[in-house]
Amino acid sequence: MRAVDYFMRSIAIFREIGNELEVARSYRAFASYVSGSSHYKNNEHIQREAKKLAAMADEIFERHRIIRAGPVV
Repeated sequence: MRAVDYFMRSIAIFREIGNELEVARSYRAFASYVSGSSHYKNNEHIQREAKKLAAMADEIFERHRIIRAGPVV
């Protein structure tokens, strides 16, 4: 349980300072941790939350790729 608390703390800090890419990285790291953890494999709530956060991370990363891929002025 301590690891989940640290992930949530990380996410809160990056949100507070407005670092969206680090929020996405934290989402992705949390999802990866949960999917590889035998401790959480039968916890449907945590599994569902991890999938939701992974999808949100993908959206953030995609949005930043689009911004970077825009025309150079």
